[in-house]
Amino acid sequence: MRNEYPRPDFVRDSFVSLDKEWDFDFDDKNLGHKEKWFINHKFTKAINVPFCFQSKLSGINDKSFHDHIWYQTEIKVRTLKEDERVILYFLGVDYYSETYINGFRVKDNYGANVGFEIDITDYLIDDKAKITIYVNDPSEDRLIPRGKQDWEKESHTIFYTRTSGIYKPVYYQIVNKRHIKNFFYTTSLKDNSINLTLLNTNNDGYLKFKITDKNDCSYEYIYNIHKYIERFTINLPNDFVNDRIWRVEYPYLFNIELSLFDENMNLKDIVKSYLGFRDISISNGKVYLNEHEIYQKLVLFQGYYEDGILTPKSIDVMENDIKMMKELGFNGCRIHQKTADPYFLYLCDKLGFYVWQECAANYGYSLLSPERQINEWIKIIKFNYNHPSIIAYTPLNESWGVEGIPQDEKIKAHAMSLYYLIKSLDDSRLVISNDGWEHCKTDLLTIHNYSHGNKDEIEKYKKFEKTLSNRDEILKFEGIGRFIINPGFIDEGQPILLTEFGGVALNNKENEKDWGYTTSKNEKEFIEDLKRIYKAIKESNCIVGYCYTQFNDVEQEVNGLVTYDRKYKVNPKLIKEINDSI
Repeated sequence: MRNEYPRPDFVRDSFVSLDKEWDFDFDDKNLGHKEKWFINHKFTKAINVPFCFQSKLSGINDKSFHDHIWYQTEIKVRTLKEDERVILYFLGVDYYSETYINGFRVKDNYGANVGFEIDITDYLIDDKAKITIYVNDPSEDRLIPRGKQDWEKESHTIFYTRTSGIYKPVYYQIVNKRHIKNFFYTTSLKDNSINLTLLNTNNDGYLKFKITDKNDCSYEYIYNIHKYIERFTINLPNDFVNDRIWRVEYPYLFNIELSLFDENMNLKDIVKSYLGFRDISISNGKVYLNEHEIYQKLVLFQGYYEDGILTPKSIDVMENDIKMMKELGFNGCRIHQKTADPYFLYLCDKLGFYVWQECAANYGYSLLSPERQINEWIKIIKFNYNHPSIIAYTPLNESWGVEGIPQDEKIKAHAMSLYYLIKSLDDSRLVISNDGWEHCKTDLLTIHNYSHGNKDEIEKYKKFEKTLSNRDEILKFEGIGRFIINPGFIDEGQPILLTEFGGVALNNKENEKDWGYTTSKNEKEFIEDLKRIYKAIKESNCIVGYCYTQFNDVEQEVNGLVTYDRKYKVNPKLIKEINDSI
């Protein structure tokens, strides 16, 4: 089981991991509430948390539909001091959950992309808690945000095995009743400043902010606190920051420490984290990081694992993924239709790897769609705010869940609301309104184009080459009958990136369900195909970045550069040479 600290960006000195074996049962007749399973039930199964029951690592490995499930475990906390509280954290539960502590229903939660926390102190009995979780994950409901989770019983095309229930780490901490709830920072290289927002449970007291470089040189600042939400501007000496900024070539991170004191300067809480100085901007059709033009060479990363589905087995697995992607010559990834494990994002921060963050899509528009998407995005941004590797948000992909957007003003308004909502919460990053096509207001114009054909389809390739050659050709391209920019919106000169292309399978004849957008017969042909496709990008006079589909095979979609179990299909140096040529 995983026992590392779950959130390297928000660290306290102690925690208790609940990633372990829990009691478990399916409730296919939906009798659990009526029979009060949260009070007394003899569970018949065991599950390895945080792995979903559909996965091998869960110990159950059942991929059939089970929409109602229950978990239970018991904990005993140490004897609490008078001013201490016990906070229980679930970092991801798919989709709707109810949490019971010693039979009391204490929390309901909708949404799988980001988790939730519960103060369970008042429900403890003799320092013990029986934790029971009910989960409802509608297998066939296409209107909930589900991303790539299939609604059919068998995985098909680009959709894969479902993930239900707990699928991210679970843990608890004992904190003072006066503690830090969260904090958010942005940096400015113009004046070497940090803008810090603090959320806390202490309405009178002091905050000490300490920042330390890799040479153990540090600065401390103390601020008065009078409200639950406080904002501070921290001005650092010019010679402290210098060129120690975050970039993929040299991802410099400062250590930071936030200490909370009461009005008498009694220490109540300490949270440790890290900070990367970086500014992101766009100008004249280019993307800039720290005022230097960057060319993003991204790879589509769906974050699926053969044994854990959406949940990686270990830190080593996550770190290996990033190192393999870098070895292939990519400098970032587009996390596709899921939110990453916090440790994965930390590793991207540490190793220097750009991240585009998405949210799981729904597949149909209803009156509930805006509420569901907005609630998810608010949580995503707050939870992942402090990761310097995240440089872009993608609220919509290929008009999934917003079909008819060119004609429907209400759906356009929804897309616009997502763009402006995200900007209102975090204006330090780029926002792509609808990755692939049918853009409304957007910081980047991103296009998807798989029409390169096989090597013998010469005319098809010539058309592909032409459609990428210049801005006018790109903007009039209607691939599968889709506008790049929606009617009512204009080209504002945004940077253009090709954010899906490739998808080439290598000799995919083992299973009739296996597929790729095109197929290469052998390794030599595979490399030749990639060179041919990349040539069109290289010769374009306006494309300033790309995202290749995709890093690894996922179930029947075998168009990855590596296999599902993370083995290179060809010598990675050959693919790196292709990426390095641009």
